[in-house]
Amino acid sequence: MVATRPIKYGKEIELVAAYETLSETHWNAPYIEPNFNHNLVIDISEYLTLKVDALKCFKSQITIEEGPRSLKAVESLAQFRGSQAGFSYGEAFYVIRQIL
Repeated sequence: MVATRPIKYGKEIELVAAYETLSETHWNAPYIEPNFNHNLVIDISEYLTLKVDALKCFKSQITIEEGPRSLKAVESLAQFRGSQAGFSYGEAFYVIRQIL
């Protein structure tokens, strides 16, 4: 957040947004670890294959087929987020600051 402050070079940053990450454990209780409450979904339908191929490069971060960070889970989340916004596949973000 400090690096994106709207002073000096930060004034030129038009969008600061947090992206959703999949937990590798899901062990925290819901009241301790809050849900990701997005307010922006981007249509990634034409980029999903590229995203999955890029993720395959990070073998240590991809879990087994049923795991929370499996390629199947990544695709399922993209399908779910897309369905919330009327897309085949979507990527959710929380907009922190936007200059229109």
